[in-house]
Amino acid sequence: MKKVISFLMAIVMLVSLSAGLDMTAFAAVRYDTAKAKDTATYKMLNITGTNHYDYAFSVLNEINSKRRANGAENLKMSKELLDAAMLRSHELSVVYGLDRPNGEVFDYVVDGKGVTIFYEMVILSNKGNFAKDVVNKWYDADKDQYMISPEMKSAGVGCMELNGYCYWVLFYSADNCSDTVAKSKYSNTVSKTEKIALHKQYWSEWNKVHKHTYSISSTTPADASNKKNGKITRKCKVCSHTTSSAIQYPKTVTLSATSYVYNGKVKKPGVTVKDAKGNKISSSYYTVSYSSGRKNVGRYTVTVKFKGNYKGTIKKTFDIKPKATTLSTITSLKKGFTVKWKKMTTQTTGYQVQYSTASNFKGAKTITVTKNKNYAKKVTKLKAKKRYYVRIRTYKTVKYNGKNIKLYSSWSKAKSVVTKK
Repeated sequence: MKKVISFLMAIVMLVSLSAGLDMTAFAAVRYDTAKAKDTATYKMLNITGTNHYDYAFSVLNEINSKRRANGAENLKMSKELLDAAMLRSHELSVVYGLDRPNGEVFDYVVDGKGVTIFYEMVILSNKGNFAKDVVNKWYDADKDQYMISPEMKSAGVGCMELNGYCYWVLFYSADNCSDTVAKSKYSNTVSKTEKIALHKQYWSEWNKVHKHTYSISSTTPADASNKKNGKITRKCKVCSHTTSSAIQYPKTVTLSATSYVYNGKVKKPGVTVKDAKGNKISSSYYTVSYSSGRKNVGRYTVTVKFKGNYKGTIKKTFDIKPKATTLSTITSLKKGFTVKWKKMTTQTTGYQVQYSTASNFKGAKTITVTKNKNYAKKVTKLKAKKRYYVRIRTYKTVKYNGKNIKLYSSWSKAKSVVTKK
């Protein structure tokens, strides 16, 4: 316990004392919701913390222990004063002192129609149930000994935990209360958000220490189809300050392969999506669908449909091309040659034979063989005693989007021949 007491003494501590207003009947808590409309004077804050009802009743038990030892009756926990004290514990996390954040003094936390708040005491500690230590600190600071005064009849205790600290509040009243509540009526802890009106006299100081805690308030998805950026708007959970940032639209879809060679197996290329600034977009933001089949020679579509912070679609295609063939022989002829190749009838329509006097096939001429069962072609009317380079590839005619297109294999390795005179 000595370590705990020492620690409490080392942290920031304030004891606030003030006489209350002269009021009768029972009180109702005065919340700040009505001030929300006066934006020129008040800034509304949402202060979310953990209300510790277990700690509050522990404090009351410690106080009553001291009262009994000094011949005074137990204080009763007033519901209105308990609610007011919990509200004040939230307020202390904004402005720590006698004044409420809205500029009023603390006793205006009730509406003046009920229990008189005769005395207020507050203290700040690290988180944890330090009820006994808190009461001892209050007792030492209570020079007029109101804590053990027989004149005091009721009380309200508040304790709110936020960001690793507990804000403690104690109200005394000389009035008897008829709204007595017991610990059994409350959960130990309750997460509670209070709307606190911060008067403009505190804005400058508040802005120096406040760190925004943003949550997304609205999202406009980035549009892949129309190439338009989206926007995310975030609002501070505490002060409602807003900020926005752009969502870059999905610009590029890259397939792991855009061309395959037919081998009788289904093809399924992988997909990578990047936005307008070149950043990769997670696959959790889109779905990928493929054309049916994807096994035979043909052209197939990959559709990327966006979701979440993105919308629209991007389509890409990939080809399955026919297998290549090879040249078998080239026979020289008078001003020509005959070329033969390995017949390739699976998933092909025909062949293209290409020849040129240049080894790089610059200025080459191409002959189309429209039947895939053919395996030879005679070429004539060429120059005599001239070297020609020859190569061949297969092709298949397929339909894509209702139109016929030709898909070609790679070229074979070239062979050369010198024509006869």
